[in-house]
Amino acid sequence: MAAKSSELSDALKRFSRYTMQQYRTRYLLARLTQHVDMAFSGIKSLGSLEPYTSLEIEHILPDTPTAELQGKWATEKHHRCL
Repeated sequence: MAAKSSELSDALKRFSRYTMQQYRTRYLLARLTQHVDMAFSGIKSLGSLEPYTSLEIEHILPDTPTAELQGKWATEKHHRCL
């Protein structure tokens, strides 16, 4: 299990919106959101992904951030969230 954990961590660090087809990205994000919702709501079984189909992907950084923005992002220690 630890090997898969590091493999997943590595894959998520390299993930961008260009590394996977959009419908697969939406599916992955819907499943992740569903698991988070389950953890905090007490629901025990996975249901339909229909409630997650209208969610939008919010970009927090531009595709090509300026050096200034990259520097600010790094100094504020947000990089550990990526």
